[in-house]
Amino acid sequence: MADITIIRPDDMPNTFGPYRHGTVKNGLFFMAGQIPVDPDNPEAPLPETIEEQTEMVFKNIWRIFKAAGYGPEHVMSARVFLKNLPRDIGGMNTVYEKQFISGREPVRTTIGVVALARDALIEIDLVAYKD
Repeated sequence: MADITIIRPDDMPNTFGPYRHGTVKNGLFFMAGQIPVDPDNPEAPLPETIEEQTEMVFKNIWRIFKAAGYGPEHVMSARVFLKNLPRDIGGMNTVYEKQFISGREPVRTTIGVVALARDALIEIDLVAYKD
């Protein structure tokens, strides 16, 4: 385990359980799923709309990526979990597509789920790579 770098940014709230924000090994960065918790006010209510929640999730993602020394250009794979996929996929896509350079979006799987932590509408996890 000594050659695994643990990512736990100082400007992010503690995780909700016994896990870390991310790990890096041999250029591969695995980021834990992020929900729309405001990192500057973790006790605040979650945003109401899927667009606001998706924006907050990406705010968290890019803070963690910065701490790991990665950026959007390094993302290889994304998994998006939506509590109400039919209703929210359009709004999520509107925000999601602004996060990446057009034509260089990562592969993605979008999954409808029954529930997410804190009754969030969305959770996203990413895998990235850089030499």
